[in-house]
Amino acid sequence: MARVFHSGSSLKQLLAYHEAVNTKTNKILLWIFGMVAIAALLLAVSKGFSHPPKQIRLGLMVPLSGNSASVGERIRNGAQIAVADLERNGQHISLIIEDDKGDSPTAVSVANKLISSDRVRIIIGTAKSDPMLAIAPITEKNKIILISPTAGADAISSAGDYVFRTIELADGHGKAAAEFFSLKNIRTAGMFVANASNAQSYGNAFVRHFSETGTLTATSTYNPADADFRTIISKIISTHPQAMYLGVATAKDAGLIVKQSRELGYAGPIVASVAAFAPEFITTAGSAAEGAYVNAPSFDASVSPALEFNQKYRTRFGADSDGFAANSYDAIMLAARAIHSCGGDSNTDCIRDTLYQTKDYRGVSGTMTFDRNGDVAKPVAIKRVAGGKFVDAQ
Repeated sequence: MARVFHSGSSLKQLLAYHEAVNTKTNKILLWIFGMVAIAALLLAVSKGFSHPPKQIRLGLMVPLSGNSASVGERIRNGAQIAVADLERNGQHISLIIEDDKGDSPTAVSVANKLISSDRVRIIIGTAKSDPMLAIAPITEKNKIILISPTAGADAISSAGDYVFRTIELADGHGKAAAEFFSLKNIRTAGMFVANASNAQSYGNAFVRHFSETGTLTATSTYNPADADFRTIISKIISTHPQAMYLGVATAKDAGLIVKQSRELGYAGPIVASVAAFAPEFITTAGSAAEGAYVNAPSFDASVSPALEFNQKYRTRFGADSDGFAANSYDAIMLAARAIHSCGGDSNTDCIRDTLYQTKDYRGVSGTMTFDRNGDVAKPVAIKRVAGGKFVDAQ
């Protein structure tokens, strides 16, 4: 009911009444405004929960067919475990997987597709050095981050500012092979090197280090597309080396060379470069693979964090992991770490700089620090084939 003032009411009473009304009105308006603000805040929060964070797209290009398919499969497996771990931690990654077949023309086509059609800003791959060197000018021009888990050619070190890799340098592999020969008192060796950038780099590294303690009796190059190496092998054998070193392009050609060497009567130790570290080496060489040695990335699944990674790998894929899969996992995790630090994947200059600043990162493949070329230094292992499997060399 409205309050009625008589003609006798004082001006003071009238002003007091209006002041009371205005105060009450202001309180009501403040309450209304407060409720509207709360409603708007709740609406914004609800929208935030109903729309998941933006997915980051990463390209993964590896050989899933051809002579290096098993290497590509292991890289893919490691990457998939990394993506699953990131999803559990709230970082949403969409992995676009492409088969580059391990050859340069296909790799160029795949890289262009990932950049132009899929709009990725980071590519994990390639597995092999020649395809890596073929696509590096493309990724560099477009400021695309390129991280290889396995490409070992020396030329990759100077392939661009946006190029990185989580595999150790070829020099470490050459040194490990030379030291292995020295421990076995091997002072002479024959060498086969494939006409491929990775094989040439591993061969050159072996020569640098072996020359400190031994002598090469003969050196021959070969075309990895060939299938018959007997003529070259015979020439090497005729120089009577105590051992052979193979700088190979793929595990298949390594298997053929070892098989044909044994068939021609060579019984000395044979060490092959890291490309031979694949099932195709054993299946191609057959029983001749027994006792042969290969370089491999060092991977110790008995200690954390490699232990936990290997358990996930075994659960998902029914086999133990190795250094290739571990390198792939670390490449994804380092990329995701940089993306998070830079607030997304659009600023690849920031991602590049963040990667270069990586120091003593404890990954599943080992502790890594990127140098000014985007390279890392890690231990190298020597594996031996025993019972149709790769085991640690004694």
